[in-house]
Amino acid sequence: MSELETRQENADFLEHVYFELWQAAGASEEHARAVARGVSLGDRMGKLTQGMGVLDAIFYSLEAGCLDMNVVPQIVDEGPTWALYDGGTSTGCWTLEMATKTAIEKAREYGIAIAMDCNHNDAGSFYTYTSLAIEQDMMAIATNSSVPLTAPWAGRENKISGAPFSAATPGGEEYLLVADIACIEVNDGNWSEAAYNGTRLPVKCMVDPDTFELTDDPAP
Repeated sequence: MSELETRQENADFLEHVYFELWQAAGASEEHARAVARGVSLGDRMGKLTQGMGVLDAIFYSLEAGCLDMNVVPQIVDEGPTWALYDGGTSTGCWTLEMATKTAIEKAREYGIAIAMDCNHNDAGSFYTYTSLAIEQDMMAIATNSSVPLTAPWAGRENKISGAPFSAATPGGEEYLLVADIACIEVNDGNWSEAAYNGTRLPVKCMVDPDTFELTDDPAP
């Protein structure tokens, strides 16, 4: 367990703060609401690196000049049951929300649809997008590629994508069914979080530099 005192905040209040912060940074109201919703859902699911951590990531991108606040994601190609969005280096939160809503409308007419997207920044938890389908009594699957986020077993360098995978379906009279995972055991964000909080990783996947044995302790 972390040795740090846990701080608790109202999730609705934090979502409002995210909205105000992103709009103050130059986002439109629609863009800010998409970001606030996505970041807040990550918080509510207890996923620090896919909640508040996403706000850090997109602010870093904005400061580095890798994120354009003035662009609006656009459909660059489409058919009756599919669409391709170019995010234009906007946030993934806004790009994927627009793409998902387009897929929902197409699926409403044809029964099934797919939306693809490219050229955008961090999109956070992918339940953000499958939940949009749930709200329309539909099921959805969402995933993407990522930059290399972890090393293969016995490797030293990050070479493997840490792609998210989310699947959600209504449960009728029962609870809805949701799977929202990453396709890797741990990534560099998990190591940093564990080292900062004084906790251990969920699996022994690091090599102790002194004993050369596998360890779950990220402390130097």
